[in-house]
Formats: sequence, structure tokens, C-alpha cells
Amino acid sequence: MNFLAHQYLSFGIEKIRVGNYLGDFVKGRNLEDHDETIAAGIQLHRFIDWYTDNHSVVEKSKEVFRPVLGKYSGVASDLSFDHLLAKNWSDYSNVSLLDFSKETYEILNRYESILGERGKMTLFYMSKNNWLLNYSKFQGIERSFIGLSGRTKYRSNLEKGPAVVKENYELIESHFKQFFPELMEASKEKLEELTQ
Repeated sequence: MNFLAHQYLSFGIEKIRVGNYLGDFVKGRNLEDHDETIAAGIQLHRFIDWYTDNHSVVEKSKEVFRPVLGKYSGVASDLSFDHLLAKNWSDYSNVSLLDFSKETYEILNRYESILGERGKMTLFYMSKNNWLLNYSKFQGIERSFIGLSGRTKYRSNLEKGPAVVKENYELIESHFKQFFPELMEASKEKLEELTQ
């Protein structure tokens, strides 16, 4: 899953949200330098990624992208699922996506001093271009695919991802709707375990 899902799956806990964001930028097992709740958010982020990568329904989604994107099919599936979460946001939240996006940027900016250079730079562009809100539009996710294609170490073909999504939209959406409630439940359980 991508930025929007990680924020949503923090279940409204501020420091969990910060840690869940940091999960993309913090490496290694030693989390002692972080506040206990932020460290739990980093661990939750890693659990969400692991659960997603190993789920049979997500594997079906990856198979849709694999002929065109190869090893980047997981990235394409993650981006597509964030788009589908944004598009179907009212099914999962009583807070508007606009308000949720603003709140996310405000929270993360309050913790800017611990985000590191990559985390700060990503947050700058994320808030400037309002990625979280724009995920709801197909053009927003298209820009994400194209932006990522220019930043991958190897040739990714990610710029071709939007065409694959368009061709298989209903199938990918059915995968998302089957998978996401299971991810929500598993994430809640993991969060309880991490914060006991």
C-alpha cells in the first residue's frame, strides 16, 4: 500500500501516523532512537507492507501488471490500490478526503524535525501537490506512475502502468474491495499488539 493507506491504517493516532509515514525512510531493526509510539508506527508500516506483499488477492492484482511491469508489478498494485481507496473513500471514512489530507500534512509537518532529508522532501512535494487528495482522480495516479518511472534505479516501464489500470479497472477494483477490509482487520490487530 502507498501513503494514503498507511495514514488511514494508523486509525487516527497521531504518533502512529508519523511512524507509519517514517516507515518508508527508516531502515534497520534498531528503533530505540524513536519515541515508543512512533516506533510502533514504523513497525505497523512494515507489517502492512509484509501483509500486502504476501496476500493471495494482491498476487492476483500483481499478475495483471506483471507482463508489462515485471518486478515493478507490486509498486503498480500499491499505487492502484491507493487510488481506489481515495476513489471509494466515503465507504471507509466519515471524514472527507480533503480534510483527512490537510490533517495529515499538518501532523507530519509538526514532526518535520525527525523526518530526515528524504522524508522532508517527500512531504514537501506531497503537500505542495496534494498527492493524497489527487489520488482520487485517475490523472493524479497517472502522475504518480510517471513520476516514479523517472526515479527507479532500473528501467521500470511504470509510465505504462496507467494504461494497464484502465484496461483492467473493474478487475483491479474487485481485488482491492476484497483485500482492503482484510488488511484493515489485520492492521487493527497488529496495532493492538504493538501498543499493549
